[in-house]
Amino acid sequence: MARTKAFDRTVALERAKDLFWCKGYEAASIQELTEAMGIGRGSLYETYRSKHALFLEALRLSREQNRLDAGRLLDEECAPRDIIVGIFARVVDDAVDDPGRRGCMIVNAITELAAHDRLVEVEAREAVEHVETGLTWLVEEGQRRGEFRLDLDPLTTARFLANSINGMRVTGKARPDRAALEGVASLALSVLG
Repeated sequence: MARTKAFDRTVALERAKDLFWCKGYEAASIQELTEAMGIGRGSLYETYRSKHALFLEALRLSREQNRLDAGRLLDEECAPRDIIVGIFARVVDDAVDDPGRRGCMIVNAITELAAHDRLVEVEAREAVEHVETGLTWLVEEGQRRGEFRLDLDPLTTARFLANSINGMRVTGKARPDRAALEGVASLALSVLG
């Protein structure tokens, strides 16, 4: 008779994601993962196959959660400028208010693994492209409404904004200084006109 899994896979994955987010891939041990997830080593390997496969699932979960958050922003009846300003404000708040200085799980994965892990690179690239697509739409919509300069290339501007956001996330891990981060945000937003 086959045994049934005696744990909630969704809860376990969320806990693994949180541990990877706090510690990174390499620093998170199998022991720490099983303790955080509330499962045994055998269940981890039976369900996820390997630490790496578990990490990729956790990365996908983080990406999907970020996508849902972004979708909520785009669904609001706000002006594109207000949405982009709100995104930057949230990045500042996240950096300053997070005592664990976790930053962004996707950005962390890029800096830790993407250069030598093809599967992580693919996941991270898809996440970055999704952000760029949303920001491109916002820039185009802002131009259509007369909020942003018309001489801006929407995709290049979106990439600049995304890189500014990601840079702020990395800087915020080392120096979560609200005034400094708000200064960077203000300068980045000034490009929109």
